[in-house]
Amino acid sequence: MKKLLLSAALLSLALPLAALAETRYRSVDFPGAANTALYALNDLDHLVGAEKDAAGAHHAIVDRGQGLTLLDPDGPVGRAAQSWAYSINRRDDVAGAYIDAAGASHGYVCHADGRVETIDMPGGFDTQAYGVNDRGDLIGLFNDAAGMTHAFVRRAGQYRSADLAGAISTTPLSINDAGQIAGDYVASADTTGYGYIAQPDGRFTLYSAPGAPPESTYFISINNAHAVLGTWIDADFNPHNFVRDHGRDRPFDLPARFGATSVWAQTINDPGDIVGYYFDAGGVAHGFLARRGR
Repeated sequence: MKKLLLSAALLSLALPLAALAETRYRSVDFPGAANTALYALNDLDHLVGAEKDAAGAHHAIVDRGQGLTLLDPDGPVGRAAQSWAYSINRRDDVAGAYIDAAGASHGYVCHADGRVETIDMPGGFDTQAYGVNDRGDLIGLFNDAAGMTHAFVRRAGQYRSADLAGAISTTPLSINDAGQIAGDYVASADTTGYGYIAQPDGRFTLYSAPGAPPESTYFISINNAHAVLGTWIDADFNPHNFVRDHGRDRPFDLPARFGATSVWAQTINDPGDIVGYYFDAGGVAHGFLARRGR
């Protein structure tokens, strides 16, 4: 899950059965990595995520159609102690977070031209950027002086709080071009919470997946067709991914041939492709891409 809180380092359209059968699945591993996770893709199927090296450090990775490489290898993201890439828009701007040598977290946007913009919430600390849309709107988290975590949104260069009323924590995880934000709303301690969709005017709705235990659901991605990717967690802490579209849910999982012990879906793009990561029987994480036939 994208929720890299520093205290704990972490739809598609309703399809007929014939179309579902055409989905192609593949595993994605960064060469030489101990673990690989994919966190996002854009409509061009360009990918971002993070690899973990043999020493246990994470490094942001990107594939803009030429294969997976380290993101910004000679810049502030690539030289950071650790880094993650969480979102990529259609312009190939990448949003994420890195940890500097002093242990502080900073958000960033690595633009398609290679320019890196560091994102630090004014007056805040330990900023992380989780989503960037095609308009350049940005969402993420920061800590205040008391160490409390808060959500933010940046539109047209202006930062404002994105905390939702009644929540003890709000985690925005995805923003589409209409400015709708999908994420995790926690109202009770020691729960996963509810999936939420927040509108640009501040109105929001909460959601629990049918059959899920109370307060065990979150939304992690919303696309421009308003399809939402979510997950609910069962009593044994196993994830169950689903796509919610036009008021209907359908489960999402990987084929049995992957041998996955758990699957963590992360982003759905406008054509309905999904990326994420899964763990094998040996506890190794691998990225995956589920691409609709087209």
